[in-house]
Amino acid sequence: MIVLDKYNLTVLTIPKCGCTSLKHWAFEVENGFQFRAFTANGRRRAVHFFYKNKTWPERQAELTQRGALDLPTIAILRSPQERFLSAFRNRIFQTEDILKAGAPPGLDAFPSLETFCQNFDSYSEMASINHHFRPQLDYLPKVDSIDFLFRMEDFGKVNDFLNDRTGREIPFVRTQTSKRSPEGKESALGLAMMAELVEERFSADMDAYSSVPKLA
Repeated sequence: MIVLDKYNLTVLTIPKCGCTSLKHWAFEVENGFQFRAFTANGRRRAVHFFYKNKTWPERQAELTQRGALDLPTIAILRSPQERFLSAFRNRIFQTEDILKAGAPPGLDAFPSLETFCQNFDSYSEMASINHHFRPQLDYLPKVDSIDFLFRMEDFGKVNDFLNDRTGREIPFVRTQTSKRSPEGKESALGLAMMAELVEERFSADMDAYSSVPKLA
């Protein structure tokens, strides 16, 4: 979440919905220079350390404490299937989250999409997987209470909107573009299972996303 008191705006970031780019943009708006990950006292700090993605109840409490609950809000929703596949490619094969944390007993650290969908509940017990795959609406208040709501396809227009709002000319930097999974990890069966899983588990996200008009 990004609270820009000076510009009367709160950006409700969601994992795998452009949040890293939004946070880098916000850091430069607030500080006048680009963020670079750094190490201090042996601990590495990425931009996410300063702008955390929390569920809405946690955000609501923080905003209330800061006296910022009534600030106008902006959020970006993404096609649930696109988000799921992006998270699968990025968190499993690029950042190797499962390998680093230790795969659940009997499960592969680099599963195929089919295996991942079959064992989604077990993999979701891992903190990073839960964080990046949980429903988008878990991070938001009621959708109709959000002042400015965009689709991920209109990310460039979000950049324009935020620059107009702040009077800045800072381009978004895409830092988390997901690469395709290794060969054999995304079969037709796996993609079909993913579509079924998303429809079953993320139907509210699908409805919310569908309700946001695509900009011309």
